[in-house]
This record gives sequence, structure tokens and C-alpha cells, in this order.
Amino acid sequence: GYLPEEKSLLRDLKVKEQVSYLAQLKHVPKEDIDANLNYWLKYLNIEKYKDVKVSSLSKGNTQLVQVICALIHDPKILIFDEPFNGLDIENVGLFKRMCNDLKKAGKIVLISSHQYNNIEDLVDEVVYLYQGETCFKGNLRQLKRKHPERILVLEDPIFDEEDEGVVSIQHIGNKYHVKLENEQIAYSYIKKLMKENDLTFSLEMVSLQMMIKEALYERTHSILS
Repeated sequence: GYLPEEKSLLRDLKVKEQVSYLAQLKHVPKEDIDANLNYWLKYLNIEKYKDVKVSSLSKGNTQLVQVICALIHDPKILIFDEPFNGLDIENVGLFKRMCNDLKKAGKIVLISSHQYNNIEDLVDEVVYLYQGETCFKGNLRQLKRKHPERILVLEDPIFDEEDEGVVSIQHIGNKYHVKLENEQIAYSYIKKLMKENDLTFSLEMVSLQMMIKEALYERTHSILS
């Protein structure tokens, strides 16, 4: 099942006509088409658009219809290219839940995306390509553990980049992300922070986006040198 990045639906068809047409190309029995279509329309909360023309759908709902087109023939392998395009926060969460349900059902789900924050808590394995070459690949959690740095996330700016073991500080949203050299330094700071009654914090491994930035820096730096 394939979900392309660009919209590829026949805009003058109704949703049920578009999905049924593609299902027939995949030799899905007619009695199964209606059952599968109704199931996914309900799952994705777009039942009311069954008899609506594709041309009148919003960008997000058009994307959800394309998702159904990829799923209608119950494929063993799903390939989603930039699947989060056009989806609001609610539907991003719905799409993630769907991917986890597909995974539990034994499906193989391949996702190509530049929205690293959306896929980080979704994927098991990752491959990052740069100019056609593999920068890194493998189990995401294991790849993260290979990075010694740890990220301390706080709401208050109580750290300075000159503090011992602090690599960098980023202000993201309403929180401060303090990158520390290693886990030992991170735990030493945590012991101090635990003495503060009104301070909330969390300790995280480096993000996928940070891993990619580092990989790109190493690749471009090696080319320039």
C-alpha cells in the first residue's frame, strides 16, 4: 500500500468512488470493498465524507482519504511518503495510533519523512540518507544510547553554558534544553535539582533531530576538510 507525498486523487469522484476504483484495481472482492471502506472511514473519523466529492475536501481530509486508498486492499507492507502533510495535531495523533495498530497486526510500515519530531516516538528502526548515502541506520533506541550526551529539560534558566559539563543550551517553546556531556554529569546535576521543591525537570537522550544534525555536520565537515 502506497501513500504518495503529492495528492493523486481524482477530484471529480466521490470518496467512495475513488476508493472503490483503486480497490478494484487491486482485485478486492466487491463485498469486501464496502466493509473495508466503512471500517477505515469510521476509524479515521471521516464517515460523513463518504458521498462527498474529493474536490470539496480540506487538505487534511484529502490526506486521510489517501491513507484509506493505501489500506483498502489490506496490504502486508505500507509505504507512507511524508504522511503528516496537511494533518493537524489531532489527526497526527490518530495517524500514529493507526501505525501502531498496523504494526500490532503484523504489517510492515515504512515511513519517509522530514518531520523528525513526529516519527521519533513511532519508529523502531531508522535509516538516514544524505545525497543517496547512508549516514546511520539501526534500532533508534540503540543508536541514541551510543551518544554519551544527555538532555536536561527544565522550565527555568538556571544553567549557563560556562557551567561544568554543559555543551549547549536551547530555548525551545517554554522550556530550556540543556545538553550535557554524559550521563554521569547529568545525574550529578539531577541530585542538586532534586533538592529544589518547586522545580520540574526531565532527563532525555539526544533526539533524532540532534543525531541528524551531528551526522550532517560530520559529513559536510569531512567534505570541506
